[in-house]
Amino acid sequence: MRTFMLLAAATAVLIQMAETSLVTIPLHKRSSDTSFKNTDLNYDDGLLVGTALVGNPPQQFEILFDTGSGLTWVPSSECKSGNCKNREGYKADQSSTSVNTGQTYKLSYGQGQCIDAKIYKDTVSIGGFTVIDQQFGAATRVSGFDKPSFLGVFGLGDFSSNGDYYLNATGKPNTIGSQEIRRRQTAPGSASYASNAFMTNNGYTSPQFGTYVTSAPTGFGKRWHTKGHFVFGGVDHSVYKGKIAYFPLVDSCDDQSSRFWKIPLTCVKFGDTDIKLHPNSNAAISTGTSFLSAPIKQADKIHDAIDAQYDPSSNVYKIDCDKIDDLPDLIFTFSGYTVKLPSSEWTTRKGDQCNTLIRRSSSDKNWILGGAFSNSFYTIFDLGGERVGLAIPKDQCKAKIYKHGHSLED
Repeated sequence: MRTFMLLAAATAVLIQMAETSLVTIPLHKRSSDTSFKNTDLNYDDGLLVGTALVGNPPQQFEILFDTGSGLTWVPSSECKSGNCKNREGYKADQSSTSVNTGQTYKLSYGQGQCIDAKIYKDTVSIGGFTVIDQQFGAATRVSGFDKPSFLGVFGLGDFSSNGDYYLNATGKPNTIGSQEIRRRQTAPGSASYASNAFMTNNGYTSPQFGTYVTSAPTGFGKRWHTKGHFVFGGVDHSVYKGKIAYFPLVDSCDDQSSRFWKIPLTCVKFGDTDIKLHPNSNAAISTGTSFLSAPIKQADKIHDAIDAQYDPSSNVYKIDCDKIDDLPDLIFTFSGYTVKLPSSEWTTRKGDQCNTLIRRSSSDKNWILGGAFSNSFYTIFDLGGERVGLAIPKDQCKAKIYKHGHSLED
């Protein structure tokens, strides 16, 4: 009997050890074993801005990191429009590796921003990743990009399953942004920057990148400094707490336009109020805007509940500043997960003027969740898995993610 009990105890220990090893053996290399890079970005009023080096020798540009569009572009030295004044532009004749493809491209971002560009191939380096013969735009005309901190875009969206992004060789304008409607065109030979970086000899095996923001005191009273971060080549498991919630991208059969990091959106609530959605609604996770954009009826319903007044000149809803702290959470449901976003994340105060960061879009069913949403999380864009992940950064406790009523931070 004693022998049997010893054997049973030993068996139990072995089973426990086996189960433990199965749980702890990672299927993918964790942060200490991967060669991902975590690059600091400038944080500009909800937008993430970083440095691009283009050409040989390299020419430096500050550009917006944008998962809502596919074309990477910088200003051209030929650009003489108002937005290009007092800025250095790309000089193709000063780069030994520059190739003019002969293509031109016109692009509207849907919020009064537009560019005309010539398409080149050249060496492009962003965040320590260098891609040779990368296709990009040199903008000869730029309108609507008025931020002094950047002029240009790092396009991290608008991809197909093989990583190609789509340009229109006919010169017919395309529209992205709030409308998010663009028919797929014939794909040129060069893939998007992110996909190219994984396919070239950089040695990176994980087709994932992500963004998050951190805040730290500057030492001047109660002032705080907010900094953005761009993680490329994997997931940095050291910067979040709890688990990652992953959401599959919309099925390409259900959405004939580019997938633009869109995930199915099944429910929106404002506190206890249901916001009726159009069937098959989705939400694009975009770092290219600081706003949340919603269909007009849905945006109006949210703001009617708090007596906010729409200002058509700025496409924002103004609200009494005294009400901000008492506003309910904005609650989203995606693929079985519930995400709660407190009002502090989607309202803003400038002096004695307050407004929400929710604005109207021209779509009748789709949302765009910009920085007011994505900056609350470590947001992971997984090319290989065709999914978006959200996790709570370690220094952030306002937004919440739940699955079946349980917080992912537990």
